[in-house]
Amino acid sequence: MQERGQHSNRSRASKDNFGVRSCGECTLCCKIPRIEDIPKPSWSYCMHCKVGVGCGIYHKGRPEVCVDFTCNWLIDKNIPDNLRPDKIHMYAHGGKGDAVVKIMIDDDHPNAINSDAGACLIEGYRSMGNHVIVVTKDIIRFLCGHGREKPAKLDLDWTL
Repeated sequence: MQERGQHSNRSRASKDNFGVRSCGECTLCCKIPRIEDIPKPSWSYCMHCKVGVGCGIYHKGRPEVCVDFTCNWLIDKNIPDNLRPDKIHMYAHGGKGDAVVKIMIDDDHPNAINSDAGACLIEGYRSMGNHVIVVTKDIIRFLCGHGREKPAKLDLDWTL
């Protein structure tokens, strides 16, 4: 099961961001991405997920991709508490070194992108100059960061 502060020692956390959040009841990252090691298809909960509680194998050998994953809400103190992924039906990932943020939308809530919270999250990243890739079950949208040029070429190397 998830534990309070479980992500506080992640490599992307810093001394300036000590006291990062815990997942709480959020298990959205256990649903959206495909995890080949289990195998788990995209857009369905992992067989080990206890929805609203956490990972049933958290301390018993989770796949490396799960160990390495941290959504931005957990580590970025600038994202408001009310934008916790399970509350807004989407999570953001990435954006530090590559300046591209991936926002994954829960397929049970495809219109979450049009909500005030969705717009706040997306525009927040774009206003910092990050390109944003928004992924729903059926659509991938690329949004340029404010003040940045549109790339001449866009290569995606993802497992969806």
